[in-house]
Amino acid sequence: MNKNEFLKRLREFLSPLSEEERNNAVSYYEEFIEDCESEEIALSQLGSPEEIAGQILRENGINSEKTTSDIKSEIKSPKNTTLIIIIIILTFPLWIGFVCGAFGLIVGAIALAFSIVVSTIAVGVSCLGSGIIVIFSSLSIGLVLLGLGLIAIALFALAAIPFFSLIINGIKKLVELIGVGFNKLFGKEV
Repeated sequence: MNKNEFLKRLREFLSPLSEEERNNAVSYYEEFIEDCESEEIALSQLGSPEEIAGQILRENGINSEKTTSDIKSEIKSPKNTTLIIIIIILTFPLWIGFVCGAFGLIVGAIALAFSIVVSTIAVGVSCLGSGIIVIFSSLSIGLVLLGLGLIAIALFALAAIPFFSLIINGIKKLVELIGVGFNKLFGKEV
């Protein structure tokens, strides 16, 4: 690390201080480095910019010991989880209608798509069966029914695999989202 990197990092770590205090501290250490025989000796004597900034912040009454993991553990403390559960219970009448409505829309859309796919195969099978029976009495109507039946079965074959894989993947994603939501709510790491 050279002098410029050291001073830049020191300035970043001193960000809780006012601009004037930060400039005074950085200029002090800049002069210290320049007054030494070599830059390397000065930097080795000083230590890391994190340690120096921590000391300066403590001297100014600012707690620099809190890390991001400390802040995360405070946020996900049992007190906060209890508070979140109480808020969820008390606001239950407000949000349950929206949740049930959204769930109903999802189930309805899945049921609609499923019924379209199943009815397509039903139409195909019934048209094929009717076409086979009718072909002996009226050739043209029988052939039309056979053609419609084959088209419907082909549409089913084209739509069934993507549809069912979409449904299965959608259900997996929904379950995964619910699990992530519960993990975040109760403070477990995902």
